Amino acid sequence: MGGSSGGRGGSGGAGGGSIGLPFFEDFESGDDGWDSSSDWNLVIDGSTVYEQPLIVTGQFRSTFPGSPSLTNFSISARIRIVMVVTPGPESWAAVCRLVNSQNYYCFAIREDGSFGIRRRVNNVGSWLNTGTVAAPPQVWEWQSIRFTIVGSTLSGYFNDTLVATATDTSFPTGQLALATYQAQAHFDDVSATVP
Repeated sequence: MGGSSGGRGGSGGAGGGSIGLPFFEDFESGDDGWDSSSDWNLVIDGSTVYEQPLIVTGQFRSTFPGSPSLTNFSISARIRIVMVVTPGPESWAAVCRLVNSQNYYCFAIREDGSFGIRRRVNNVGSWLNTGTVAAPPQVWEWQSIRFTIVGSTLSGYFNDTLVATATDTSFPTGQLALATYQAQAHFDDVSATVP
């Protein structure tokens, strides 16, 4: 993910609460505890889901429920891409370990089927591993993604299949987060566990 900061958690400040693991959020009781901002909304999409409605070119939008000191954890979510700025490699949704909007790891899946584990350090991004899935995610179809970090090992899963691994030591801790880049997306059934 690249671009300027913004959205919930864009400043990297503390969230509205502090979470423990295991953690689960289906948003049926609201979004209490998630970092407060006007960017993310609760909407009905079969059930109550969390929506990032903005598709501003070049903007990273993130949200998190608190606790910046998590070390080893696995975060998963169901994601539905609603709309993108332009189809292809610059529009995607992700789950990540977030320090702030300029420092994070994320596992991202794009509408064209490409994916990757990305590291951003002091606002300079680089891909640690990339690839392409055989069946790209479709707009308005629910997909599942999971990002697991144990020590320096980072693993990304798409629809329960391991598709990417990488090793890095830049960020020993961080917040679990949801994020988009140039995409409007719905998130639901967010869970985090100790792997």
